[in-house]
Amino acid sequence: MDPIEFFFNFYLGRELGVCGELLYNGFNSLENNSPIIRDEDYLTYANESYAFSFLIDTSVAFERLEKIILLFLINQETPDKMASFLNIKMKSTFSDEDVYKRNFFEYVNDMSAFSKIEIKRLNDHHNLNIINYINQLKSNTIKLNKDEKYLLNILDTFYDSFRYGRFHPKDFSARGYAHDTELLNDLLTHWEQNGEPVSSDKEHNLYVLGRCINKLAKKYYDIIKKFAEKMNIFTYELHDDSNAQTVFLNINDSLHDIFVQKRITREELLYNLAYNQIKELASDEIPDKLPIEFDIIEDFLLYGDDNYFSDSVNETLDIALAEDDDDYEPYSNKEKIITREKLIHGLLLMFSKTKK
Repeated sequence: MDPIEFFFNFYLGRELGVCGELLYNGFNSLENNSPIIRDEDYLTYANESYAFSFLIDTSVAFERLEKIILLFLINQETPDKMASFLNIKMKSTFSDEDVYKRNFFEYVNDMSAFSKIEIKRLNDHHNLNIINYINQLKSNTIKLNKDEKYLLNILDTFYDSFRYGRFHPKDFSARGYAHDTELLNDLLTHWEQNGEPVSSDKEHNLYVLGRCINKLAKKYYDIIKKFAEKMNIFTYELHDDSNAQTVFLNINDSLHDIFVQKRITREELLYNLAYNQIKELASDEIPDKLPIEFDIIEDFLLYGDDNYFSDSVNETLDIALAEDDDDYEPYSNKEKIITREKLIHGLLLMFSKTKK
């Protein structure tokens, strides 16, 4: 593997994983925290820190994904510039041993740098600037729909103007204090003005926002995968059971679905452990408990989260609800799952009240 292939395979492969973790952590800021509050057309969280965490993680994640794509494109269109970037050049002569070891490059200090515009874009924090330059190099490399443009514009506004805003506020007022919260409100309510049903429901608003992020993340991942496959390298490979793998290979429509599955995992585990006592307390027939694999639960108990365990619980649930369904397909039982989980949620609340 030559230095250029090594850089794209390992260095940028690591960056891809970082981007996935940032997208996961950013959305997690919105999922597992206090309820959304609503005041007429204003929709946000009581704790404004969640807005900042979501906006900074998500904006940085997409920016870094775009820079991975930009470097792939520069290497494809002008490979000599990539050699310059890595301070290498092709050897003028090389031995049979060099050929055997694919040792065709040598490190130098006198190579020309990227152009000023390329350096500027690689140091840019403005998503739409980077995308516009990518598409200048090769048209239609990244095609955005209007919702994706809106999302990235909100992220650019935050990153350019408000990530350090409270350290030197231009608007020293209550409004100036909460610009990031206002931007999150704009995102959460955007689809209410674009054909989606108006709703104050936290689940709905997180679903539609998570759907937009999910589609854009997968779009970037697919572009990177195609570039890597063309070079016969594996930049697109992700650590097994990582949050990055969960994000980029999510089989559902929205990032929100990932966190719904994790919530189901928690409630199904609690229900399993309290099942016998709940059965004694309940006057009506209750759902059967799942045959949970307790031999793979250690990481979940230690760290509060484990993708492998969560997948196991949700696959077990899906199969259990489809036992009598001749047309069974994995993850096809959403309505049944929602009905079951609402009932289990109520039973767990009843059980907790009896223990007070």
